[in-house]
Amino acid sequence: MARRSSGLKAVISVAKAIDKAAKQAEKSRQRRLREEDRRIRASIKEAERERKEAERRREKARKQEERERREREKRKLQELRDNERAQKKLEALKAKQAKKKIEEAIKSELEYSKLCYQKRVDERRLMKDEVITKYLK
Repeated sequence: MARRSSGLKAVISVAKAIDKAAKQAEKSRQRRLREEDRRIRASIKEAERERKEAERRREKARKQEERERREREKRKLQELRDNERAQKKLEALKAKQAKKKIEEAIKSELEYSKLCYQKRVDERRLMKDEVITKYLK
């Protein structure tokens, strides 16, 4: 008759199988944790990259806006300078015209004075001639 085993071998093989399954489950859990950790790090890295890119875009837009603001100010300043130059030219032209009018008025007054003087001279000469002719006759 064959001897029956006490079942210890079966218990040991079941224990080994449970141990093996537990080790595989632990390895699988560790692998899932590492993959999850990797995904989290990748998403954090991607979010950081997007944040930096957004920051670069904001900085670029700020610099562009600053350049445009400086350019507008420069144009305004140039317009003011141009307006001042035009105003000065206009004032110089008005002053030149006023000076010319004054010179013409002075010239006209001088001509009138010469005519008046010449008229007086002629009148005196005529009076002198009349007086001479009156007393000499």
